[in-house]
Amino acid sequence: MFNSNVDEEKAIELLKELVKIDSVNPSLVSGANGEKEIAEYIADWLKSLGLKTRVDEVAKCRFNTVGILEGTGEGKSLMLNTKSLSTETPWTYQKKQRSVKH
Repeated sequence: MFNSNVDEEKAIELLKELVKIDSVNPSLVSGANGEKEIAEYIADWLKSLGLKTRVDEVAKCRFNTVGILEGTGEGKSLMLNTKSLSTETPWTYQKKQRSVKH
């Protein structure tokens, strides 16, 4: 095991809150909510940590959250990127799994 400064309890609570948010991609399920609510939740969470944030709609019901933590101007910069904010229903996930060739 490695030594980490991550508060595991807070990380688990964040994950529980994110999982509660319906963020199913509407291109997978007609009429699904999309990513706006989860993008805004993440923006608020990042703001609570002191980051500047913005939420960008990149396609209909598809959003990216950007968080910026200003440095001192010295040293290297770091960028973290997530692939997607959307979740899938068990049905769309199972359908994808059946189509994957092993």
